[in-house]
Amino acid sequence: MASNFERRLRRFGRTALHPDSLEFWQPLLKQLLDRFSYFAAERARQQAPGHSVAIGFSEDCEYNAIARTDDEGDLIAISANVPVSLERAFNRALCFKSVMPFAGPLDEEHVDPEPVDPKDLVYGLNSNVPRIVPPNQIRSNLATLLTTIAMDFIFEHEMGHIWNGHTSFGNGLGISAYKEIEKTPDARISETEYQTLEMDADVFAGTAMTRERLLPQPWLPMITDWENKFGPGSTMLSLQMWAVYFSFRIADEAATLANVETRKHPPIYVRLFSRPRFLGGCP
Repeated sequence: MASNFERRLRRFGRTALHPDSLEFWQPLLKQLLDRFSYFAAERARQQAPGHSVAIGFSEDCEYNAIARTDDEGDLIAISANVPVSLERAFNRALCFKSVMPFAGPLDEEHVDPEPVDPKDLVYGLNSNVPRIVPPNQIRSNLATLLTTIAMDFIFEHEMGHIWNGHTSFGNGLGISAYKEIEKTPDARISETEYQTLEMDADVFAGTAMTRERLLPQPWLPMITDWENKFGPGSTMLSLQMWAVYFSFRIADEAATLANVETRKHPPIYVRLFSRPRFLGGCP
């Protein structure tokens, strides 16, 4: 029997993906699903006891995530391609000697990876390029941490669309769901208004993550200069900023101000600028 999430996503014309169908990626997807369910339950417990959100992964690759409110309640669907692509990309990035040297040097004999087609980064689930991991345990752990941070942001961004009322507001404007990347046809809302809602969801996500998820990791060296200059937690805060920026570059539009008035999402520079404003500054 189809789950509530699968049935409701099918009503929307999309197909759910169960983590068990991707044997290699099953642990990552299940861990994230448990994590998202916990975050949703905690927010409901604090602000609206009894509220629930149907959460799961989808097969679709033309969008990153969907937030939707229908006659059965709230739903968040994340493309399974997103965590897979980000995990592969973070691991690949940390195979370069010049990336985050504080996490530990690579052997002198180590050779940086060859460039790959950008599509192999964006669509990692279907890529034929072999997955690579850093030959250093701290760097490997860091890739996992950065993937988790980026996915937390994506999930909390979708939660922002729900909890800040965007999905309910959109139902009256011809917006059936807030789809990251894909523009809803014929929606009675301007690009500027759409960008405003996206920024509002970004602030919701950044605030949620800053309040709860900046604890140092015992295996990860802190950047002493930053900790001394900007205060305790600066290393973890900077990693959050980098993980979110990296995910924007992988999964969103190009980092350019060109044609900003015709785009659904604010430019990456603007989205990142909003974070230190409510974080109280950053290194």
